[in-house]
Amino acid sequence: MREPWFRRNERGLGLGLPIHRNGWILLGAYVGFLIAFPIPLEYLLGHAPDTLTRALTMLAVTIPFAWIVLQRTERGASRND
Repeated sequence: MREPWFRRNERGLGLGLPIHRNGWILLGAYVGFLIAFPIPLEYLLGHAPDTLTRALTMLAVTIPFAWIVLQRTERGASRND
């Protein structure tokens, strides 16, 4: 079995913080891309990207990120106190 990178959230929706170095690297790369992506996109397009282009680019990055996170989250029921 592969070592999990993310912990299940004990309460509420979503996942917990990363518990493995690779999880932190993945999260940092994702956040860094979302912050920096308008710069190369503007360079490639020759003008500032419109809202639809930004949204589609964010979606194109978020879907694979979410899939990796779900695959690398620890399995089993969350602990309820």
